[in-house]
Formats: sequence, C-alpha cells, structure tokens
Amino acid sequence: MTDLSNSIKKSINNKSKVIGVFLDLSKAFDVRDNQILIEKLKWYGVRGVPNKLIESYLRNRQYLVKYNNSKSKTKTVNIGVPQGSILGPLLFNIFVNDLPKNIIQQPCMYADDTSIVITAESWEQLFDKVNTLLRQLEE
Repeated sequence: MTDLSNSIKKSINNKSKVIGVFLDLSKAFDVRDNQILIEKLKWYGVRGVPNKLIESYLRNRQYLVKYNNSKSKTKTVNIGVPQGSILGPLLFNIFVNDLPKNIIQQPCMYADDTSIVITAESWEQLFDKVNTLLRQLEE
C-alpha cells in the first residue's frame, strides 16, 4: 500500500495526470478455470504425478449443505478450489502471478485485490493508457 500511495503522491507532485484502477475479483476463488491453472502449473514445472494429484483435487468435488437434521442434494463442482482450503490461496496466486508481465503498468497485488496507478502528461494520454490497460486485463 505504501508503494501505491508514494506513486500517487509523486505523480501529483510532478503535476502529472493520475488515475487509479482498483480491481477486486468477485468470487475469485470460485470462478477460476481449473484447466488454465493446470496448464500454468505444467509451465512452471509441476508435471506428471504432482500435476495429476492437483488436477484430481480440483475436479469432480462433491458438495452438500447440512443444516440441523436436513441435507441438500449433492452437487458436483469443477471450477474453483475448495473453500477454506490451504491450497486455495497458493493456487490462486499461481493463477494470477503472470498478470504484471502482461499489462502496461506494474500493479500492486494482494490476494484477489489489484491496484494500478496510471500517470500521463495529458488527460488524452491518460485515457488512452487506461483503455489499453483495460483491454489487456480483459485478455
């Protein structure tokens, strides 16, 4: 957070135009595409049995809700990671850790929150940079 504040202060002191883009990935741990994660793990060198183990951990999980003496129907889930799992935050970080290499500006990232400060000399340049960033984030 200090880096973010310092970047904003520096831009304002230099009379630059500045804008902040703040991202909070809604349900980040629930909607992540597991196949993309499995491919990223392979790219990072997690192959063979360890990769298959993680893949089996993420696929075909069975959920049900139990309240008092009642139970819901069992549902199969194939996206995201189990809630409250120890591996959840680690797998999410692996999923998003290449973001800084694929956008024009260095982000400040913490779990599923990402903040990006963009500066430019004019409003037109600033809006162009923001639009470029948003396209890159979408990709």
